[in-house]
Amino acid sequence: MFTYRPDRVAARTAARLAFGAALILGTIALAIVVRTSLDASPRGTGAAAAALGWTWLAAIGAAAGAYTTVRARDVGPVSPAMFTASFAVPAVGFALLVPISIHYVIGCGIGPGRSSEFEDWVAMSALVAGLAHVMFAVLLAIRATQLARGRKGLAVGWVFWSTVAAGSIPFPLVGSAVVAITGLLVLPFLYAMDGFIAHERAALALPALPMAEIAIRG
Repeated sequence: MFTYRPDRVAARTAARLAFGAALILGTIALAIVVRTSLDASPRGTGAAAAALGWTWLAAIGAAAGAYTTVRARDVGPVSPAMFTASFAVPAVGFALLVPISIHYVIGCGIGPGRSSEFEDWVAMSALVAGLAHVMFAVLLAIRATQLARGRKGLAVGWVFWSTVAAGSIPFPLVGSAVVAITGLLVLPFLYAMDGFIAHERAALALPALPMAEIAIRG
């Protein structure tokens, strides 16, 4: 069983922040690559698939670098605000990038040459499920923030069905179906958040604080 050591909380906090920030920046880069690729000739160069892969590698590298750097220094205690952000930021990155990554692995990663079609798939997903991505990111960040502050998080079912409902705009049948199927694959992560964040709070020995007090102490 993995042992949570309080002296490593600061390093893990930094790693989560770096990981989440890299995912968010990678999502922005992916959008730029897709937009550029759609205007290019010839199309289907596989640049979007490469951008997706490099984003995940960069996120892992950033997390490892942040963890190693902070572990080697005496950075002092982690503030409640920083601790909370270390879950909210990667939650946003996860919500933005994981669904499209699942689509790539299942829909475009099977068979030779499929990566060349990924630009079109990302563009179509943005049109069909763009609002759902935003909804999922907002709700997941709220849930992560609540749990990090020692409160009861948004119900997983509420997050799931709200996101599916957002996926019905502007294409009710196709959008909601794609979002629902994808959402089923990420449900285990949503349920695992509670226990993981509770372990981290225990390691840091954070009391449950009201929002105003967290703002003052942070």
